[in-house]
Amino acid sequence: MKIDKHCRMCKQTKPLSEFYFKGKVYGYSSRCKVCLRSVQNKWREKNPEYNKEYAADHRIRVDPALRPRFDAPEKVKARNTVAYAKKIGQLIPSPFCLLCWDVCTVEAHHQDYSNPLEVVWLCSPCHNVVDRGGYSN
Repeated sequence: MKIDKHCRMCKQTKPLSEFYFKGKVYGYSSRCKVCLRSVQNKWREKNPEYNKEYAADHRIRVDPALRPRFDAPEKVKARNTVAYAKKIGQLIPSPFCLLCWDVCTVEAHHQDYSNPLEVVWLCSPCHNVVDRGGYSN
């Protein structure tokens, strides 16, 4: 069964696939995709300053080179190595934290990122304390 919908902007009846779905509550858009895009393009032309601000903000959020976690590629490599080693069974996490001895979900703490498989298994609160220099290694 093919369902059609009437666009309130161009006044044409089009298949439902030509309209954006807005969610369960709102259903489909009242304007077809072509009309909606034309409205958006006109708005962007009228508001170029907003586009520049949005693009700069979006670039920081999307571009991996601008994200802070990529300032330390050795950390990323060590984390990925541990994740892969856990996946293939080469590295098995301890069932408890090695500082507070609490049985919980543990995280891998690297004391030296050049040896990615040498980790200490810590719970999240203890890991935060160690990373901030609270306990000596």
